[in-house]
Amino acid sequence: MMGAGLKLSAVDHIKPNQVRLVFYPGEFEDIAAWKKAKADNPATGSLSQFRAVSRHAPPGQGTIYVEVGGNVVDRIDARGGPPITLNDGDQQGVSSGHGRTATILALIVAGSCTRATERHDQSPPAPPVTAKETPATATQPAATVPTDGAVPTRTAAPRLPAADDPSCTRPLGGLAAIVYQMESAEEGMSVYPEAVASWKAIAAPCRGARWYFLGARILRYVSNPLQAGSTTSTDPQKALAIALTGAPDAEIYAFVAFTSALGEAPKLPAGACSKLLVTLGDHPSPDDANRMGYVCSQEALARGDGAEAMRRFAWVSPRIFPDLELRKAEALAAQGKQAEARAAARAVHLDPVLSRSFGATDAEYQQMVAARKALAAEK
Repeated sequence: MMGAGLKLSAVDHIKPNQVRLVFYPGEFEDIAAWKKAKADNPATGSLSQFRAVSRHAPPGQGTIYVEVGGNVVDRIDARGGPPITLNDGDQQGVSSGHGRTATILALIVAGSCTRATERHDQSPPAPPVTAKETPATATQPAATVPTDGAVPTRTAAPRLPAADDPSCTRPLGGLAAIVYQMESAEEGMSVYPEAVASWKAIAAPCRGARWYFLGARILRYVSNPLQAGSTTSTDPQKALAIALTGAPDAEIYAFVAFTSALGEAPKLPAGACSKLLVTLGDHPSPDDANRMGYVCSQEALARGDGAEAMRRFAWVSPRIFPDLELRKAEALAAQGKQAEARAAARAVHLDPVLSRSFGATDAEYQQMVAARKALAAEK
């Protein structure tokens, strides 16, 4: 990476834990051209399918994005393997995972690297259920959460630790990197125990909105209860509801916008778009600008304003949100443009790898597939 021009020491005020590299092995690939190359170049003799097709590989590109503090500051061309499944002798199913977001180097801590490729081969533990899910912090008493699935009720908003507390940046950043890796990796279950252990290890003063948000992502991946001190978390929807009680956070809001569009609880807070506009100001990071555009679009779509949703969708870059093109088609339908909506829906490609990398469950992916077929009037 350094040989390709990446320099981290040029600016000494950047802390190691602020740096993340995100790899799209096949960000720009012509799948049809790859399939044609596969059909035209079968395996022959000692030449495997992978090797035969690779000799006639169409042009394409992968990219590594360098993020510092959530901002994309550089990009490096780094193409992965073929974006389609090919056999290579005894190796079955060789593929780079087209469009897959894989955290290659997730976190650098104290001058050393916490490797995103590290794995633990063990079965996921099942912590015992001991108490209702309650947000217990050093400054806020635990609040009672009903067991009937309702959103926690409080007499006052919870006093969660500050999201921008500098002492929490490193541990929460490390936890986030592990959770994202767990969700995107093909063998994510091998990362799951590390995600649970890292979540439990977060100190009480840092158990704020992002801690509950990341706990919800872990619970969505495996439904085993999470327990840390006096806090036991069993329901990802309740954990997300608690996360929403913190200061407006673009990533949390965007994730809830995605799940609530599928009919899941909790819903976005009222005025979520306006709250993010105020919180992020005039110069949000590229990532937060995308998330804000997505939240504002989903909010407009939820109230039936297809024109406003389409205008807001123009803020959002592709290859981030797995339902983006589907929601654009729905925005056309909301404007009464049924023929255009059907055509757009038929052109939608729902990428299961991107969906998994975003944190969507298999059931949510299938729900998006069904919604696309219904909108496209396909059988």
